[in-house]
Amino acid sequence: MENGNRPIRQLRDLQFLFRQMLEQAFANRYGDAIDAGIITPAEARDECQRYYDKYKSGLQNVYSYYTEQWEHFYALRETPDEEFRTRLSALTYELERKYGSFVFNAGYYLKELNKLSPETVAWKRLRAFFLDRWCRALSDREYNYQLNHIERLCDDFTRQLENSVGSFSEQRILNEDMDARITWVKRRLDPKLKQKITELAFVMKRNPIVRELADILGRKHSVAERKYKAISSRNELHKIRRASRTDIQGVTAGNDLNHLLPLEYGMLATPHLEDIFLRKYSGRQLQMFDSRSVHPVHVKKGQEGGHELSVPAERGPVVICVDTSGSMAGAYEQVAKAIVLCLVLLSEKENRPCQIIMFSSEIYMTEVRTLAQAFEHLSRFFCNTFHGGTDFGPVMAEAVKTLHSSDYSEADLLLLSDFDAESLPASLHLQLEDLKERGVEVYSVAFGHRVNTFYTDIADKNWHYQ
Repeated sequence: MENGNRPIRQLRDLQFLFRQMLEQAFANRYGDAIDAGIITPAEARDECQRYYDKYKSGLQNVYSYYTEQWEHFYALRETPDEEFRTRLSALTYELERKYGSFVFNAGYYLKELNKLSPETVAWKRLRAFFLDRWCRALSDREYNYQLNHIERLCDDFTRQLENSVGSFSEQRILNEDMDARITWVKRRLDPKLKQKITELAFVMKRNPIVRELADILGRKHSVAERKYKAISSRNELHKIRRASRTDIQGVTAGNDLNHLLPLEYGMLATPHLEDIFLRKYSGRQLQMFDSRSVHPVHVKKGQEGGHELSVPAERGPVVICVDTSGSMAGAYEQVAKAIVLCLVLLSEKENRPCQIIMFSSEIYMTEVRTLAQAFEHLSRFFCNTFHGGTDFGPVMAEAVKTLHSSDYSEADLLLLSDFDAESLPASLHLQLEDLKERGVEVYSVAFGHRVNTFYTDIADKNWHYQ
């Protein structure tokens, strides 16, 4: 039974090794991009899994390359003593041809066995030693062959990635990181959407209104938590969050041995994988459970007040109302779309929700938290030309409703429109003013020359694009 299960175990170990080496190859090539937020850890794992699923079936063929030799080994091992030398004699030429006399000299063992009687202890020991040497030599050959095959697959994996997205090693400043993030996510889009996103990214980087909005939008709010000085003698201070270790919120990369995924512990049980485990440990690339209770916040020296430290402010969510009526078509819609693209990027980077409300004669609402999700949900918005009329009443009613919800109680409101529309009803105006008194900040970008100043007047800050 053990011999019969060996091919299954061998293939399972080989598949496990393949996954681990793919992840290591990805980390070696794009580790800096993961650290910069250009590629998320989940996306890196998905990329490796996608390639693994495509090529894992080929690993069976690699294993079967040695199936015949294993069958000969098992057959000889089960051969009775009186027939052993005859069976070995028939295999000697093939063994010497495959292994050579230096690695595994089958002829020498046959010669020595012929000198002894099968009934003697020395003969039985020599037989066992011979089988052990053959098993080791065959296992080493097979492992090296499989390892070379997997390394070739990993090289092909990296080459395919570089052909589709290139290298991010030189991109460091914010604009370039945003370019790289878009490049990474858009590579799987259909050609029309990919071309449109490329055009919008060009507008996004060069329009000063877009950049200024990105800097200020998202109201900052404080977080009430107690912090304590670090026990070490370092100048940095750390916030300690009192929370249960069961508050798991995903999987991340690191080297905290107390919270590794069981998959990673499995490498320690296989001698061939110990080196991979140690490399991943030293590079902080082991997969581990991520939880809210283990996120330290570093506070620069001098920010503390006794034992109580100030908490860095965090940006809140954003509600964006974007006018998609026909009067916005053309250059105005390009800038509006670029603003939405930029704010989606920043919302993903800062892990804050972004509610987008598109309106003309009708309303379409969607919440996006990641760039990939935005491309999926907003593909028609990015690709289609604006059309229809403008009705501010329904969209502002939806915006007020969203701002009253718990998830968006700390949100800011951004209006993107030519504001060629009737003023709001008094009841909606009063609700909006009430929200502003509670801390909601309203921003607007006005397009064109027919702006109803009612909307720019209720904004805390307005940009005018002509």
